[in-house]
Amino acid sequence: MPNPDASQSLHRRWQVAQEGEFAFWQGVAKDGYADHDPKQFVDVLQRNWLMSCLAFLDKPLDSWRDKVVVEFGPGPAGFVEYIEARRRIGIEPLIERYRAVFPHLKDSQVEYWSCPAEEADDVPDQCADLVISFNMLDHARDPERVVAQMSRVAKPGADLLFQVNAYLSEAEIAEKTGQHAELHPHSFFPETAKDLLRRHGFTVHKEFCAPERSADGEHYFICAGART
Repeated sequence: MPNPDASQSLHRRWQVAQEGEFAFWQGVAKDGYADHDPKQFVDVLQRNWLMSCLAFLDKPLDSWRDKVVVEFGPGPAGFVEYIEARRRIGIEPLIERYRAVFPHLKDSQVEYWSCPAEEADDVPDQCADLVISFNMLDHARDPERVVAQMSRVAKPGADLLFQVNAYLSEAEIAEKTGQHAELHPHSFFPETAKDLLRRHGFTVHKEFCAPERSADGEHYFICAGART
């Protein structure tokens, strides 16, 4: 049977992680990032970075111009803000708070759903030609449920772009402490992430894991795939 105390603990950790995520982006909205002021960050740095990541799918960047793209956890400046698509859906529980600090969101044409990814039940079944989860699954309350939602909204044959910061050993996970651990309640190996995707009907046909660790002790892991 489910353990109510464990569920409440996970929910509290998720709430702490959400507050930390908003604090980070609020700082970007005020001061910019990586020597770019806030507008330069949104218009140039973030756009160029995400489009370079989208190229991992080995398709022209306008491949979804007449299609539907759904991104889980895009934050205030996710792929859905930049990609060409007929319909762009972002599932982001903090979107109303982001709108208060990021001017570009006031005129955004993205269809944002203000709910946790696990609760995106009203997004139509099999509507998406491309599903994206980028640097968000370790922040989620229930990763299994998130991937189930991704699978539900994806059309058969839909493209998948997935990224999570991962670990390569239990020893590396043991070093995850302090605020970083609070803001990232879940830890993944590349194989456990891929297994989760496969259990929910995705195939993985391309992947990359950086051999070097980041300043936070993680490895950048990205994969491309499709919904079977």
